Amino acid sequence: PLLPRWDGFVGERVIRMIGWSPIACNWLQIMENSLDPVHTEWLHGKLPEFIEEQHGNTYTISRKHLKIDFAEFEYGVYKRRLLAGSTEDSDDWKVGHPVLFPNILAVGSGGGDLWKMHAYQMRVPVDDTHSMHYWYHAYEAPKGVNVPQHLLDTVPIYEMPKRDESGEYTLDVIDVQDVMAWETQGPIAKRHLEKLGTTDRGVILFRNMLKRELAKVQRGEDPM
Repeated sequence: PLLPRWDGFVGERVIRMIGWSPIACNWLQIMENSLDPVHTEWLHGKLPEFIEEQHGNTYTISRKHLKIDFAEFEYGVYKRRLLAGSTEDSDDWKVGHPVLFPNILAVGSGGGDLWKMHAYQMRVPVDDTHSMHYWYHAYEAPKGVNVPQHLLDTVPIYEMPKRDESGEYTLDVIDVQDVMAWETQGPIAKRHLEKLGTTDRGVILFRNMLKRELAKVQRGEDPM
């Protein structure tokens, strides 16, 4: 299916697409994953390395987190990371990227002579044990690149394929690595069994924000 072009959302020379997938778990554990920057080092680094090693390949992609930080702002939380091999002038540390309260993760990449990518991951509760996940991607063309008009005029919508023909998660896809981590915690994560550590500061911050904003609602005030 196709949607009409969405004007003015990011820019006039932007290719857009929307992915969706039903997720078999509570929306909150999806969001808590986004407040854990270090999961990238392991889920999107060590796990692919391990999978490749099973096929006899040498593959290095993970980068150690030297430090992480979080800063609340008007619309949510900025999370920052300093990776091995980077300096404190890097955007990952100096700028970071935002979690928009309460249910959207925003990421991006590129710019300059490269295509610039904007991505918004939207986690919509269906019930206590099911969520609908949307990936809104926008690709902004660099100057001088001719973008075919038909790519600008429509927004394709696709269902994110999570499993292969054998029913296994397609773990060569980064977004599916996340889905695997969300769903295999069970429909509702067993938080009474967890052991939080120093790298879970973002998760703790987010939970405290939820409690604070829910208290506002109870008092008849507007939440963040």
